[in-house]
Amino acid sequence: MAKQSQQHVSAEELAKNIVLVQKEFIVADTQYNIHKELLKAIPDYDPAFQISHNFWNYTFDAHINMVVLRLCKLYDTDDATMALPQLLEVIEQNQNYFNEKAFRERHETNPNLDRLCEFPRSLDVKDLENDKSWCNHENPCVKRLVILRNYVIAHANYKVIKGENKVTEKFPLTRGNIETLITKGLSIVNKYANIFGLPEIQDCKTSKSYPKDFIPTLDHVMNYLRNEFPDEFISKGVD
Repeated sequence: MAKQSQQHVSAEELAKNIVLVQKEFIVADTQYNIHKELLKAIPDYDPAFQISHNFWNYTFDAHINMVVLRLCKLYDTDDATMALPQLLEVIEQNQNYFNEKAFRERHETNPNLDRLCEFPRSLDVKDLENDKSWCNHENPCVKRLVILRNYVIAHANYKVIKGENKVTEKFPLTRGNIETLITKGLSIVNKYANIFGLPEIQDCKTSKSYPKDFIPTLDHVMNYLRNEFPDEFISKGVD
């Protein structure tokens, strides 16, 4: 799709766009960490997983598939979307909001305004260019995501299905790639949120229980199995 000539927006609309992208990254981060914690729980809760084998297999797949789908949306370059690349374009075209004078005007009634202005409120243009480049398809992580999206997710490429095209094997999207896409992307949008004056949204790893809130469910199943099948638990050495 052709580039839009200008994307001048109000400060309120820009704030909404920043928060929108922040929240999408947080959902991706949360689902990815739920998936990781479920994997870590397998050794200690194997009987609970096995008794509902199909359910848990589909649950594992659902979380990781949704993570990848969200990342495809977040790094989409279509101008009709509001993803990270488009957000950076909008920020670039609305640099007039990213300076101390504009910040003071937006927060003139805040009694702590002087203290808030101790934080840098101006854009580093070179830094913005680097962030835009990072979202480019030339970035190996983004390139692998786009290849998976184009050949497997959005389109079932016939040659890939037949094994004639090995592009997804040559450029696999690894778990390390996924973590980088989430962590780096969230850090980028949080950076501009901070400069603009919006709160930084923390990833789910800052919570003590989240994303491990499925553990009580597994504990309940394990207690049920111990009570219903005590001999099997004793023979397998399961406490």
